[in-house]
Amino acid sequence: MLAYFILQNKFFDIGYIVYPNPVFDYISSLGHLLYLVVIIIAFGLISTGAEFVLAFFISKSKLTVEKRKIYIHNYINSTLFTQFSSETNVIADINYIKTFKKKFKSDYPKLVFINRLRRIMILTRGETNLHAIRLFYLMNAERLIKSYLLSPYPRHNLFALKVIGEFQLVSFSNMIEKRLQHRNQVVASEAMYAYTRLQPMTDFTFLIKRKRALSKLDIMNLACIASNYTNIDYNALILSEIPMVSCLGIKLAGQHNVISVKHLLRRKMFSENYDISNEAQTAFLKMVDNEDTDILINDFELFNEKNQSYILTLLSNSLNTGKVEKLFSKIIEESNYPKKLEALQWIIEKDIVKAYKYRNHNNEQVMRAFEQVTDFFI
Repeated sequence: MLAYFILQNKFFDIGYIVYPNPVFDYISSLGHLLYLVVIIIAFGLISTGAEFVLAFFISKSKLTVEKRKIYIHNYINSTLFTQFSSETNVIADINYIKTFKKKFKSDYPKLVFINRLRRIMILTRGETNLHAIRLFYLMNAERLIKSYLLSPYPRHNLFALKVIGEFQLVSFSNMIEKRLQHRNQVVASEAMYAYTRLQPMTDFTFLIKRKRALSKLDIMNLACIASNYTNIDYNALILSEIPMVSCLGIKLAGQHNVISVKHLLRRKMFSENYDISNEAQTAFLKMVDNEDTDILINDFELFNEKNQSYILTLLSNSLNTGKVEKLFSKIIEESNYPKKLEALQWIIEKDIVKAYKYRNHNNEQVMRAFEQVTDFFI
């Protein structure tokens, strides 16, 4: 419409100079409605053309970026392979890093390079593992890692935390400790792993002070990380009011065979919390000795199915003992069919003569179980 008001003038007054309008006669001959249609069509054609041009340049720009990324990945993969496969020394590694930094100035190639080193370091041992660590430290990427740790984006935080934990960058310890209470649960969880790796002498009581629940995956990962840790405060963890922290303490005690906390495991074996009960039973059974036979017999029904099977395996070597034989007989006569089969299998395997008394038992299920087990063994 602006064009309409401008072009309907016979003359243009620009800077005190009057110019004739070359399209005045044509515009004057058009009706207002027809002129409006022409303007709309012209505007539509121009905007469509502009969109095509813009789309072309955006597509070309994206294609250029993707090609650049592919080039970076291929370069890093090929040169790293050469670097690891050849006999290199510190000087060769320094020169390699200098060449890399000279070739790539932006952060993206450095991040890809660091991530490749991280994967190699995790998956390898010995000289290759040490070589990956050396290349990482020669990169001198602390500034970049710090910027990602301080980033407002969780994905950046997670990358930084993984690198800090796996390469054990102890200079970040204080910053990691502050992120144990991060509002983002995923970031807080990764900070916990990083902190654990940076503090191999930790007693793990920071988990109690942290006052946050752990997931089952957290327990598994922390137990793996702490496989060789020696300063763990098992008592404090087991007695924690946070159920999953208690589970971790129990799991670590069982993993490290800490006999001194056996009495605590005994208290937790039949907890109302299934996870605590399950972990306590499993840990207790790892430490069981001859003095615990009465506990296994008297509390047999309170153990879960999996641990009942394990108890039968443990007690099968003592079938000549009156108490053990009585337990097996009770299981065969009163327990569910699968448990009857288990007990009978052990009796037949250890002393088949004792099993024959169940051949003509007055309980039809017992006779059927006997037939099934003996058919299997025969």
